[in-house]
Amino acid sequence: MKIHWNKKVELLNILNNKIDAIQELNITAANRIRVLRIQGNHLLETPESGSIVLEGIDALHVNSNYFPCGCHIHTLLDSPLANGTYFSHSGAPAGDFLSKNYCISPLEVNGMPMSSIDLYSIGRCLEQVTRENLEATNSATPTVRQGQSWHWWQQWRKEQTRRTRHGECIYL
Repeated sequence: MKIHWNKKVELLNILNNKIDAIQELNITAANRIRVLRIQGNHLLETPESGSIVLEGIDALHVNSNYFPCGCHIHTLLDSPLANGTYFSHSGAPAGDFLSKNYCISPLEVNGMPMSSIDLYSIGRCLEQVTRENLEATNSATPTVRQGQSWHWWQQWRKEQTRRTRHGECIYL
């Protein structure tokens, strides 16, 4: 899903879609979107880091969505969709993202609220660890390297997640 527009819209609803991937969602203050509601969607892939920009939004409502809860969950939680800097008018705390959204994969957590899974037991994806290690090396920050069995498990988990995906791409 890639969304670009030039018109000024105050309320944008992205509701009840089956979305393979969000390649880019770039909302700036110039778009004058005051309220963004992302609700009831099934996302098969976690948006890549930096692919979502949300600026100038007064209220962000992200609930009743199904996201992958594998190693990419950390990227999702670091994204503007869940980062807690976009508060709703109701004053909902940032932690509401986890309690109001669900896991679509891996299969053993399908349908569970994201708040019910142990985020600390889910390691970051290999490419994310590699990127963080490179960034840390460039900034002279010490890094921690994972063992070979960790890499094997990450590859196995990625393959299992890929096998659970199905459906068609929806373009909005």
